[in-house]
Amino acid sequence: MEEFIEAVLGKRNNEVKHFLLEGYNPNLVVGPLNRSLLMVAVYNQDIEMVRALLEAGANTNHQDKNGLTALIDASYKGYGQIVDLLLQKDSDVNLVDYNFHTTALIAAVRGMELDIAKKLIQHGADPAVADIDGWTALHYAIYRKDIQMIETLVLLVDFNVDSLVEHAMSLLERDSISKEEFNCIQLALFRRLT
Repeated sequence: MEEFIEAVLGKRNNEVKHFLLEGYNPNLVVGPLNRSLLMVAVYNQDIEMVRALLEAGANTNHQDKNGLTALIDASYKGYGQIVDLLLQKDSDVNLVDYNFHTTALIAAVRGMELDIAKKLIQHGADPAVADIDGWTALHYAIYRKDIQMIETLVLLVDFNVDSLVEHAMSLLERDSISKEEFNCIQLALFRRLT
């Protein structure tokens, strides 16, 4: 079993495929954080390894000691192809980590990964889920001053308009966003309402 884990850690894809064909468990965990082998492959940005582990039945929803999943990690880092593979295997897009209650969508927004955020929403990500601080994906988009993300979230998602305007006004008052960015939020809302 140790040889199998070493092959995954060493990015030796052919050996890993051989071990998997012999029936080795693709759901083994490693290290003090109890990361799955799939999470290791995502961390290594090894698409071929991710594919092999998924085909062998790796659990896409495994949460490590902190509640991190392969999908949350890939979403934040902008690994679009890996996100696609994980979504094809029905990863739970609304799982939250244990420490900060971060979802894959919040991670994508924090990483400023617009295309991934769109894919997650299309696969059922709930943009109303708030993290431990009460912030949703839209809050982070506004905080990061990511105009495209704000427009996308406002256009694709049914937000409480009053809550959105209230949050944007509080950021404007604290000089966290400019008048121009506030106007962008208003424009996005106008587009959605018309």
